[in-house]
Amino acid sequence: MAITASNDAPIAEFLRGLCRESGGFAAAYDGEAALRPTLSVLKALEQLGRLGTEPRTVEFIANCRHGSGGFAGSPGAQPTPLDTAAGLIALHTLGQNGLLQRFLPDALA
Repeated sequence: MAITASNDAPIAEFLRGLCRESGGFAAAYDGEAALRPTLSVLKALEQLGRLGTEPRTVEFIANCRHGSGGFAGSPGAQPTPLDTAAGLIALHTLGQNGLLQRFLPDALA
């Protein structure tokens, strides 16, 4: 069965159910928010045509930024190259070009 605009609402609802109070998304209903699941959910919502501005999620992503310029999987954790890529791609996906341009130089240093 193909996913269409007429049957994608339950999928979007399921994905939105993974959102935590922080604005980040978890990989499971009982999980903690993390950057990589957040990116996965954002990309899925984008593909479904159901991605909004997600201001709490933008804040979560910004809070995952480490003082070194990279991004960590969650606020306060150590940055990794994969999480840095996920953070930058998530900002791009959300159309946060201002933040992306501000964070990009330090992330790539």
